[in-house]
Amino acid sequence: MRKHGLVVNCAVSGIGTYHLNYDMTPSKLLRNIARDFGAAVWVCRGVLHFVPLDVLMMQKPLYKVGLNAKDVDIDITRHEVVGNQNQFERVAQKGFFSWATDKHIKQATTNSGKSKVLVTTPHGRLDNLSKYLQPLLVFQCYGLSDLVPSNMLDLILVRLSNDEALDESLPNRMIISRVTHYTQGERYVIDAEVGVANG
Repeated sequence: MRKHGLVVNCAVSGIGTYHLNYDMTPSKLLRNIARDFGAAVWVCRGVLHFVPLDVLMMQKPLYKVGLNAKDVDIDITRHEVVGNQNQFERVAQKGFFSWATDKHIKQATTNSGKSKVLVTTPHGRLDNLSKYLQPLLVFQCYGLSDLVPSNMLDLILVRLSNDEALDESLPNRMIISRVTHYTQGERYVIDAEVGVANG
């Protein structure tokens, strides 16, 4: 039996100094720390998870999810492609650089041709600032209670056409970035958002 308090699952190591300023929420501070370390942070079922995006993307798929497909673990009942790739790229893909009295100016090796942004992040973490989890697909399916954020899924999306061709416009392996479990009448339903790590 777990007592009061939050359990922490942290797979990130490193040194840093962070302060919760008067105009910042604790969740915003945690997101800033995660971004500096190229990680994702989320709370699920009483546990605070803090895991590098590279580690999340190397997982083996937990389930095979399909749309109009045979031999899958989960059938998609409704779906919508998320079309905000350009927005994410505009926000995250910048040429970050920082300055320190002992190391002077240091620039990230990624996105060096993009607009320059000065940050206070330590030099060794500049490349992490362009990493993010890009949502690509939102889908609904009938209940499976063990689905949680960070689960890796194999996706088989078949177009409704005469040749039943695979839809190759999306990656065939994506990670759950957000999931909601609820009941609809007597049905147990899941809304999930899946995507891939970019940067």
